[in-house]
Amino acid sequence: MLVKTNEPAEQAYWRDVVVPRLDGADVELVGDLPMADKARLLAGADATLFPAQWPEPFGLVMVESMACGTPVVAYGERPGGRPAR
Repeated sequence: MLVKTNEPAEQAYWRDVVVPRLDGADVELVGDLPMADKARLLAGADATLFPAQWPEPFGLVMVESMACGTPVVAYGERPGGRPAR
C-alpha cells in the first residue's frame, strides 16, 4: 500500500488512527519518492484509491496513476475537479 502523508493533518491521522490498526506485514510508509520510483510503485499497484476529503481541485495523483496504467477508484468530496453531470 502506498500512502500519501505530506500534510500535517494527514501525518497525524496516519500516526494516531491508522498505525495502531496495522499488523506491520503489508504496509510500509515510504515518504516522498523520486518520480521514477513513484511510477514503478503506481504501475505495480492493482488500483489507486483516492478518497477526497475536501473539494479536490484537480487530482494529480489520479492522473499519475492512470498514466502508469493503474485504475483509480475515486470517491468523496468532488474527487478531481468538477462534479460529473
